Amino acid sequence: MWLPLTFGSNPLAFALLREQDFQSIKETGADRIHHLLRIPRIKKRNPFFRAAFHTKRPDHVIGGHIAALIKENVEFRRENGWPEGCAFPLFRRAEPQPALINGPMHEFAMHRSPEDITDTLKAAVAKLGVISHRTGKPINVNTMRFRRTFATRAVEENVSPAELAAMIDHTDLQNVQVYFETRSSIVDRLDAAMAVKLGPLADAFMGKIVATEAEAENGSDPSKRIPWFRRVAGRLPERAGNLGTCASGPCSQFAPISCYTCRKFQPWKDGPHREILQWLCDERERKQIVGVHDATILAIGEVVAACEAGGR
Repeated sequence: MWLPLTFGSNPLAFALLREQDFQSIKETGADRIHHLLRIPRIKKRNPFFRAAFHTKRPDHVIGGHIAALIKENVEFRRENGWPEGCAFPLFRRAEPQPALINGPMHEFAMHRSPEDITDTLKAAVAKLGVISHRTGKPINVNTMRFRRTFATRAVEENVSPAELAAMIDHTDLQNVQVYFETRSSIVDRLDAAMAVKLGPLADAFMGKIVATEAEAENGSDPSKRIPWFRRVAGRLPERAGNLGTCASGPCSQFAPISCYTCRKFQPWKDGPHREILQWLCDERERKQIVGVHDATILAIGEVVAACEAGGR
């Protein structure tokens, strides 16, 4: 589930992934590890699989899951053996596909198919019991739904058509225009007051509001606090309290802007959320870019509305 959520690739790209496409690099002189993942590009005019790649940078959470999966695969091969000449896919089968053994595609015989990837994704969502807030029923998903959500959120964060085409591996700009034409950010002037009204309807906030730091997961760890630095023109940022607690750990995202659309964020009820909402709206107006940070602004508006109404 992490891969389609984070990278928006189609199921064939995930099915073609191999263990060799993942790499962890320790930063020189620091106790940090950076992960790299080469995702195969799906080129319609290229008849060969795995001929070109996009290199992505999974964060420490996703990188940890990938490393654990590779370790599990290695153990499987040690205990069960492996068909000679077959590559080591990231998502392996228990048995080779009979139709591919000893044929031109023999090396892919232990790869799962795109259909297998989609079925696995559906099973994972079903196991989590995810309920649609619109229908009240178990949510119906596939990799294409994750891909569309990925692209829509990218547009809401003001990427260009060329950037989006590269992100979702389209060869031209024509096929990405639909995301710009149907973008959810239909409000030209999204100010703080409107964000508070629309935020609860947009349902962009992904985390959980807590009354106090003590109630938060990791609440006893001061290093997990998300600080707020007040920005004033002509002065250095000034520490102005804390916004909440992270239930995870260090990530590669830009806090606190990215926090409000992250499910790991636990904003405190008495945090200065309205102040950061006003600042972000002012920045949007100052830059005169319609749509920049819309999802985050609506998420903060939802938090402000919930906190000032007694929480949720």
